[in-house]
Amino acid sequence: MGFFRRSSGSSSSSDSTTVYQAEVDMKTASGESVTYRGSGLGPANASGAHLLDTVEAAAHDAEPGGTVTGSRVRRAR
Repeated sequence: MGFFRRSSGSSSSSDSTTVYQAEVDMKTASGESVTYRGSGLGPANASGAHLLDTVEAAAHDAEPGGTVTGSRVRRAR
């Protein structure tokens, strides 16, 4: 999957896009705790709720049957 990199245990922007960094904590279907981290380009005016929904959906795609236990998105510096 392109947006996230799984782990156990410079940015640029323009008028219309921004680089975001995200982390999603999950409990897998087998009970393992994992964190997905990544960065990606998104709309500069995207709402926080939209960004969280998007990264959580990507994490669910990577861990079918998993449960999101926490998520964070911020603009990259």
